[in-house]
Amino acid sequence: MRQRLVANTTGTIGARANNDRGGRGAVPSARLLAIKFIDVRTPPMSKYAAKAIKCAVDGGAQIINVSWDVGLNDDDLRRGFEYAAERCRLLVVAAGNDGSDNGRYRAFPATFGLPNMIVVTASDRRDQKPGFSNYGENVDLAAPGVDIVTTSPYLRRPPARPSRLYNGAYRSYSGTSAAAAHVSGAAALLLSIDERWRPEEIRDHLIASADPVNDLKGVCRAEGRLNLRRAVLGPFEITASRQGQELVVEWSCNYRSRVVETASLSLIDCDSSIAVSLAQRLDTRGRRNFPIPNTPMARAFVRVESSERRLYTDSEPLCIV
Repeated sequence: MRQRLVANTTGTIGARANNDRGGRGAVPSARLLAIKFIDVRTPPMSKYAAKAIKCAVDGGAQIINVSWDVGLNDDDLRRGFEYAAERCRLLVVAAGNDGSDNGRYRAFPATFGLPNMIVVTASDRRDQKPGFSNYGENVDLAAPGVDIVTTSPYLRRPPARPSRLYNGAYRSYSGTSAAAAHVSGAAALLLSIDERWRPEEIRDHLIASADPVNDLKGVCRAEGRLNLRRAVLGPFEITASRQGQELVVEWSCNYRSRVVETASLSLIDCDSSIAVSLAQRLDTRGRRNFPIPNTPMARAFVRVESSERRLYTDSEPLCIV
């Protein structure tokens, strides 16, 4: 059962794309390191979990998916989490599947409360918290965690043409483990775009960019569900138009993220991808007129980008020549 959980979460994070099989993970290009400290005969134990965390950190893992719990507060495990925090590693932790308030009935390691942790509850297809999912003021974010189709252990080679009705290499699963895997994938995607993210910045940015959901108020700090697109593109909306010999650009900021303080604007040629800087260190919302650059471009678009992290949104293409 636990072996199956590892395969499930791994597929949710990094299953291959464009291979005509199953579904794709959040980051198909992710490099994955599987560390086994649980099996059918060995339940999750703090001393083994702490060794696994340290092994992952020493092995170069930038994000550690923690889809398990040990039930008890333990100094060894806390020290393992602190070891990861000291080395700027992010831990994405499942809130737990007891249907309880983690503020009243503490689950571990989900309630350690360290700055390098993201604690994740589950949401269903209606953006509601399922009955099994833990919740509370020390839970950060919700993510899909009900009937998630993903990879599964398959003891024989899958058939070349699996049946449409059944394919043993794929299963659906539910739980805050699935939700944590989605958030681990989102964090990995942010790091793949820009390596400068710190764990607490990723946590706060994913909370800020979440979709607000009424049914998740009081369930988690974000009061909403993970929105990968909003997180990766950043908080910007932009429109650009040509009026005579000027470009009229208007941009706005949809949510507040601690890593988005100023913006830059550039004009990018659709064919050559050559960029011409328009302005830097601007407010995160505004309206400006720019002379059209003396650069041959048939079609181009304007990009608004965070000056602090590589988060950007592009306008619709417009004619320059």
